[in-house]
Amino acid sequence: NESFFYSVVQIDYTINQEILNNENVSFTSNYFQLGGDSLTATKVVSKIQKELCVEVSIGDIFKYPILRDFSEFIKKIEKDRHLPYKRIVHDFKNINEPFPLTDVQFAYWIGRNKMYSLGSVATHCYFELDCLNIEPNKLQKVINDMIKYHSMLRAIILNNGTQQILGKVPPFMLDINNLSCLNKVEQEEALKLTRDIMSHEILKIDKWPIFNFKLSILDEIKSRLHISLDNIILDGWSMFYILDELKLRYNDENFYKELPDVSFRDYVLEIRKVKNTSKYQVDKKYWLDRLNGFLEAPKFEIAKLESDIEEQTFNRREKIIDSYGLNKLKGIARENNITLTILLITLFSEIIRKYSLNDEFVLNITQFNKEQIHPDINKIIGDFTNLTFLEVKNCTSDSLLEKSKMLQKQLLEDTKHNSYSAVEFGRELRNKHSNNRYSLMPIVFTSGLGLSEGRKDAWLGELVYSISQTPQVWLDHQVMEMDGKLKIIWDSIDEIFTAQLLDRMFESYGNLLDTIINNTNAFSTKINYKENKDTENNVCIREDLSVYQNNEPDEDIHKSNKKTEDKLNTELLYSISEIWKEILKIEEIKKEDNFFKLGGNSLNMIQLSNTLMERYGFHLELGEFMETPYIENLVIKLMDFLK
Repeated sequence: NESFFYSVVQIDYTINQEILNNENVSFTSNYFQLGGDSLTATKVVSKIQKELCVEVSIGDIFKYPILRDFSEFIKKIEKDRHLPYKRIVHDFKNINEPFPLTDVQFAYWIGRNKMYSLGSVATHCYFELDCLNIEPNKLQKVINDMIKYHSMLRAIILNNGTQQILGKVPPFMLDINNLSCLNKVEQEEALKLTRDIMSHEILKIDKWPIFNFKLSILDEIKSRLHISLDNIILDGWSMFYILDELKLRYNDENFYKELPDVSFRDYVLEIRKVKNTSKYQVDKKYWLDRLNGFLEAPKFEIAKLESDIEEQTFNRREKIIDSYGLNKLKGIARENNITLTILLITLFSEIIRKYSLNDEFVLNITQFNKEQIHPDINKIIGDFTNLTFLEVKNCTSDSLLEKSKMLQKQLLEDTKHNSYSAVEFGRELRNKHSNNRYSLMPIVFTSGLGLSEGRKDAWLGELVYSISQTPQVWLDHQVMEMDGKLKIIWDSIDEIFTAQLLDRMFESYGNLLDTIINNTNAFSTKINYKENKDTENNVCIREDLSVYQNNEPDEDIHKSNKKTEDKLNTELLYSISEIWKEILKIEEIKKEDNFFKLGGNSLNMIQLSNTLMERYGFHLELGEFMETPYIENLVIKLMDFLK
């Protein structure tokens, strides 16, 4: 037993040293003191499961942060938590065959449609890099080399809701715009025009490529590289990986990497198998048991309803915390055995609480957790995003420290049950609140800590501008480390909040961060905004989703349908009813039934659309169906089409 224990300790020691990139690991080392966070914990868990064949979780690491204690815990793990290490096998033969979207990809795909408010927008990131001495032909070759290497840069999204990696694609032609003949004012106008076009563009995802590069030449030395990336094929980690590799390949003509022995297609198909396991059923029960009392998103006094916004535009607010401030925040996190991400979520939630109408609410947490199920898994790109609906509860007697520990415990427990996804749980919440059209959890927190090297010179040029957008998101808080500094970003739809309210919220957040940095004891101090909330005057209070969701059929629709009731093709009505029964897994359908009230969701709607196309060649307009989701309306439209 003692021999086994020291073998476990040695493996733990090696894994932590390798992943945390810290040579000062010892048996008494504290995971948080070494700079560990949830992202590195994911890698540690995967490595331990591979090397020791035992099932551990991120929560286990956080519960036993001392290396020796954690090793002792592993030694005592019950036999039923021992598991064989599974390595996925690369299905090279079928790599170009269509495969399913992940739950998050599917949500992005659905969000591009007009059927949702704040839809008709891509999940998209745009970057501008100021570069020196760039050779356009060399850059174009590098981009094409990366397309050959990274299979997901050859991916498209098919109209039936699946994705496909293309075997061959034509050469990517870099769009080059020579502005050197223009004066400074004219150059700025041309650059702004390019930014306006590319920063919020909706790339056609059923056509290759689902990305874009453009080079604006300013003079003999300086140029600006515009990069447009759709997150439906690249998550945050993958984007940074691409931007890092772009420079490595450009600077090294002999750059070479062996092709990975795994693909994103292999990964998706393997991960989907969990839905057939007992773990999935346990995780599903964990979430559904909380359904009835689950909190709602933050509610604000707003200027516009979602339905009043014709074309949403995201705006950015930034705050840079210098290396001194960053180190102070890291120190607070280390000393209290919490991650820097949790510290920031805690402070962010306090500002949301200050300005929201509800003191308890849900934040939509974006996580980039790539399961380490193959040695080459970190060589491949794709969308590995996971979402977690984090309930933020309020206890007025708690300090920020106590709240952060409570949030960390809750997030770890939620993440432990993430095989049943937030997208699936979101469908249940939509059904519960009869909300098939409006935003569900529009306040997002995205941590990019640990995703990139964070060096200013890691990319091909200096980052001078960036912006992101996501369907059905009001505010996305992003954080990343760049050049030893902390970069805080808020991307938001100002029309909803009014710019003045967001300015005040962002200023309050910055002031709270500064207070914690300048007085670390403040983190252990009670903060309660409940009794003195700031409010904006002369604004519309946001209605409940159930109020402005049109759940009842329009009277004119019923009158129209009564006139055509006798004309309904009974054979066709029967056929469509059978299709609904099969998709919705129910036994009885009435001609006045509402697809969504019967339990239908966006995934079921896509299944219906595909079935109608296969059987009748009929294209179901999803936006129209969302407005009138009744079987008799569908039969009437189908009758007209078949005539």
